Amino acid sequence: MPFQLYNYQNKLLSEARQSLANGSKSIMVVSAAGSGKTAMMSEMARLTTSHHKRVWVMAHRKELINQIRDSFKFNEVDFEYAVIKTVKTLANRMNNIARILKIRTALFLGHNPR
Repeated sequence: MPFQLYNYQNKLLSEARQSLANGSKSIMVVSAAGSGKTAMMSEMARLTTSHHKRVWVMAHRKELINQIRDSFKFNEVDFEYAVIKTVKTLANRMNNIARILKIRTALFLGHNPR
């Protein structure tokens, strides 16, 4: 069963969603420690993935990634549309993708990729 948010959390979530609807490309929710930011993020991710839209979450610590992943599971977020990774993991993957694209481009142009 999804999270039941408190009134102040619903208000923050509504404001964030309205900001996105108004054309903002990214948002930042600032709230005190223990105020349920992960629960709010989880609810936003659940609503987003339920419409088959993608959600990407990055954090700098594995502990945060695990906390977010557990929260998403509890809140029934569709992981087919959600990516949760450390910043380091995503940076490494981006570097690998760039290297592959560079090699493919070089091969396409007939150059030695080394």
